[in-house]
Amino acid sequence: MAKRTAGWGSLPWLLFLVLVLVSRSKTLTAGFLQVEMAGKTQMVFLNKNATVFCKIPDSPHLNIRHMGVTWFWKSRGSETEVKVFEFFGNHKMAFRPGAGVSPWRLERGDASLQLPAVQLGEAGEYRCELVVTPQKAQGRVQLEVVAHPVSSVFQERDPVRGSEDRRILCKSSGFYPDKINITWTKWPQKDSQDQEVSEGIVTGPTIKNEDGTYNVTSYLRLKPSLEDNMTVYQCVVWHPSLLTRQSFNFTLTLMGSEKKAGLQSIIQSCLESILIILIRFFSFLAVSIGYGSSQATGVTPAAAVTMPDP
Repeated sequence: MAKRTAGWGSLPWLLFLVLVLVSRSKTLTAGFLQVEMAGKTQMVFLNKNATVFCKIPDSPHLNIRHMGVTWFWKSRGSETEVKVFEFFGNHKMAFRPGAGVSPWRLERGDASLQLPAVQLGEAGEYRCELVVTPQKAQGRVQLEVVAHPVSSVFQERDPVRGSEDRRILCKSSGFYPDKINITWTKWPQKDSQDQEVSEGIVTGPTIKNEDGTYNVTSYLRLKPSLEDNMTVYQCVVWHPSLLTRQSFNFTLTLMGSEKKAGLQSIIQSCLESILIILIRFFSFLAVSIGYGSSQATGVTPAAAVTMPDP
């Protein structure tokens, strides 16, 4: 009985030893405080609310009284950092209007920075510095501010009077950065596959707006015939802010007068071709008849012409 009592009496010491080892293991794990960002680069949209990510992976519930976070920003090409936001205990300060970190999310290890209505000038490097006493970790990310183009396709309203040319315009506006690509394709009414258009395209220079965004216009010059009626022309726009290419269609519709003019042109071409064929035929016939008569008389047309008068 004495031995059993001694055995059960040593159990609390064993439990205490296990708890110490577990506690020590947690302390060592916590010694490697790290933060995760959204990669090296994060893209946000102009005038939209943005979240710059900074999180402690697999974080337990934290006591925000014993932790703090500071966000810094520096523009591209600059070495000077500027404070954007800081939070320590009961102290909170936003150096950029509207900037903030959610205390509720911070308790769960999420120190992401909220920025309302981001502007182009706020692009650059953001640094998240997180302190969980007595440890500290930090992460950096390049923030790119972009604006997607707003595009439309339409026919020029006032073509040159008397000209048969048509101009289909594709206008993209309000995009950033200025790198953009515009191409043209078409679907003839009798063809089920699109065809790339390479002739008659003029794309103007990018024009900078007051807010820093850009505009550009590309137009397609056409000399439509009757066969082009109901052909679908497509303007295809690509920009870094777009996940996929944008396509805008325009269906060419010829007016009654243009159809009549096109028909008249076709008829005129046919008549001209027939006339040329007839001229050639009668010329050949005349030569053949002249050659036959010369064979019958024994005198060639050339000899009859060159013989002197008696």
